Amino acid sequence: MKITLISWDNLGYISLVDKEMKRQGHTVNHIKMNELSYSYPNFFIKFVNAFTKTLFNYNFKREKLAQNIEKEINEMPRQDLILVVSSDWLPQETIKKLKKKTDKIIAWFYDAVANYPRIPKMIYYFDKVYTFEPKDAENYDIDFLPNFNPYNELQFCEKKKNYLFHISSQRKNRKEILTKIAQQLKSSKIPYDIFLISKKPENNDFIQIQTKGIPLQKVYEKLEEASFQIDIQRDRQSGVSFRIFEAMGLQQKVITTNQDIENYDFFNPNNIHILKNDSKIPIDFLTTPYEDIPNEIYKKYTIENWVKQITLKNDLSHFL
Repeated sequence: MKITLISWDNLGYISLVDKEMKRQGHTVNHIKMNELSYSYPNFFIKFVNAFTKTLFNYNFKREKLAQNIEKEINEMPRQDLILVVSSDWLPQETIKKLKKKTDKIIAWFYDAVANYPRIPKMIYYFDKVYTFEPKDAENYDIDFLPNFNPYNELQFCEKKKNYLFHISSQRKNRKEILTKIAQQLKSSKIPYDIFLISKKPENNDFIQIQTKGIPLQKVYEKLEEASFQIDIQRDRQSGVSFRIFEAMGLQQKVITTNQDIENYDFFNPNNIHILKNDSKIPIDFLTTPYEDIPNEIYKKYTIENWVKQITLKNDLSHFL
């Protein structure tokens, strides 16, 4: 199939979809919105855009992005399938132009309607819509498709040790949650590195708060060595994050705030501890080994199967 993939790709997860689609034999054109996004030349233009967004519902930055994407659309040949990830950033007119370039256009959202209220307005412009949010799938009668495990096969690392690694950006209550986890890890004598990237550095006895991130290669090396990850659920969202599936491939235990995760077939309390209010992390959770999940469940959530869900179910060629 000839497939065009349109997405933000700041963390690289959707580039993995591009790579897997090609591995499965598809011809893929990946339009990355972050590479086409408009950058404010100065503070005045940024201020003007904030003003027009508030008073006139006109987002100059969004319109410039749409124009840049439409230039890409005009130059590409007709496609068998177009997959748009986080399409709530695109104007409806852009979606209509995309539809003229393909036999089928589909959307996948890994954000919740509660945080992105434009989503319901967009779903009617697509032939098929998927979401990672179970509640949205039910409320808006669209298909549920969770995030994916980027590893088709289990990853083994000889350097793996009883150690936790975590890095994330500052959000509401995240510092407090990470600090409480770190205190428990320290009292249980579990070594860890917890980094919180913030606009301002801050002294903290338990976690490292800094303005600079860590090179991705270094992050991957640390993750491969770790036996634990932390997953902090975003407010008003219950869909399972990429971290959970990434940990599945790396055979890591996860400490998470996502209460809904126990409804998934891969949930195992030995591997996943759900933080509830001020609950303590059981010492057994920190000291017992990871338990393998059944292979058929593991394969269900791999990126290989995720791509097949998108491509095989939406391949119209067998109708021709």
